[in-house]
Amino acid sequence: ISAHGALESLDLGFNDVGDEGCAALSKAMLSTRGGGSGPSAPALAGGTLHTLYLAGNCIGEEGTHALASVIRGGCGLRRLHLTGNGIGPDGVKALTEAIAEDEIRRGSLDAPENDIDGDAIFTDDMGGTPSRASPLLSQRSGMQELFLGGTGMGQSGCISVSRMLDHSISLRVLSLANCSIRDEEMAVLSASIKQSGSRLPLEALQLSFNEITSVGLESLARALWNSTTLRELRLDNNSIGDQGAHIVSSLLNSATRLEKIDLGFNSIGSGGMKTLMKYVSESTCINWLSVSGNPIDSEASKAVAYALAYNRSLKSMFLDHCFIAHEGQRHITAGIVSNSGISLRNLTGFPLGAAAATLGLPPALENWTNEQLLKFIHLMWERVSHDQDPHERELDPLHFLPSLPGGEAT
Repeated sequence: ISAHGALESLDLGFNDVGDEGCAALSKAMLSTRGGGSGPSAPALAGGTLHTLYLAGNCIGEEGTHALASVIRGGCGLRRLHLTGNGIGPDGVKALTEAIAEDEIRRGSLDAPENDIDGDAIFTDDMGGTPSRASPLLSQRSGMQELFLGGTGMGQSGCISVSRMLDHSISLRVLSLANCSIRDEEMAVLSASIKQSGSRLPLEALQLSFNEITSVGLESLARALWNSTTLRELRLDNNSIGDQGAHIVSSLLNSATRLEKIDLGFNSIGSGGMKTLMKYVSESTCINWLSVSGNPIDSEASKAVAYALAYNRSLKSMFLDHCFIAHEGQRHITAGIVSNSGISLRNLTGFPLGAAAATLGLPPALENWTNEQLLKFIHLMWERVSHDQDPHERELDPLHFLPSLPGGEAT
C-alpha cells in the first residue's frame, strides 16, 4: 500500500487478517496520506484507497479501533466491508464515532467560505452527486458504503449506528444484515433516518436476517416515506407477515425510485401477496423483486399473474421455495405471455416452459430454460407489434389468462 500510491481498491476478504493484520494495514494507510496546509488540510489529507473489503477476517475490537484512527485521520475511505467480523458493540461504537467526526469535519468544509476555488458545491436530488463543484469535492466525500452485517453489534451497536446517521451527509449504502435487530432497535434507527431527511442520501438499506416485525417496519416506512433517493430495500428473513407486505406496498407507492425489494422468507400469506402485487402491477420503477420462501397458493398466484400481466418495468422476479402448484404456475406463465410490454428477463421458482406448452404455445418450448422462453416472448411481441396495424396493437393484457385474480379457473 505504501509503495503503490495509486491503489484505489483492496479486497482481503476471508483471509484471517485478524487484529494484528488490521493494525498493520491501518498503519500503511496512514502513511499514504497527502500533506497540506491551511484550514482544510486535516480533512482533505488522504491516499487514493477508497474501497476496503475485509469481510470474514476475524477482526475484533482492537482492529476496529485501528481502522477508526485511519478514518479520523482523513484517509478518504468511502467503502468499508466488515461483514462477518466479531467487532462487537464497542468496535462499532469506535468506528461509527470516527465516521461521524469525519463527516462533521468534511461538512464544515463544504460551506461557501471554505470553498477554496470559489465554486459553491451543489448536489442533485439524489443527495450527493455533484452538478457543479470544486476539484476538491471527491476528497470531501465521506463514508458512502458501510457493511456491518454479522458483527455482533447488539442494541448498543445499533444506537451507535443511529448516532452516526444523525451526522452523515455521504452514506448511500448501509448493510446491517444478521445484527439481531428487533422492533426496538428498528425504531431508533428509523428515528435517525427520519431526522436526517434529505441530508442523508441513502440509496440502499439491507436489513436481512433480523427479527423485524410489521411494528418495526412501520416505523421504518414512516422514515422513508416520500424518499427520493432510496433504490434498494432488503428485508428478507424477517417476520413482517401480511401486515408488513401492506406497509411495503404503500412505501412502493411513496418512494418513487424504489426499484429493488427483497421480501423473501417473511411468512407473507395470500392477503399480503395480493396487496403487494396490486402495487407491483402499477409500478413503473421496480425492476427486481424477491418473494421467495413465502407460500403462494391459488389466489396468490392469480395476483402474481395479474402483476406480471400489467407491469412493464420488472426485469427479475424470484419465486423460489414458494410451493406453487401446477395451476398456479399456469396462471403466472399466462400473465407473462399476455404482457405485450413485458421487461422480465429472469424468473426463478419453476420452469416456465412446461406451463407455456399447456397454454397453446409450441410444444418445443417445454424443454427451454426460463431465460430462453422469456427471450422468445419478447421476440413474439416485437413481431406482433411490427406486423399489426397500429390501431390493433392495444390488446387486453389478460387475454391469455385462464382466469382473473380472485375469479374461478376456467
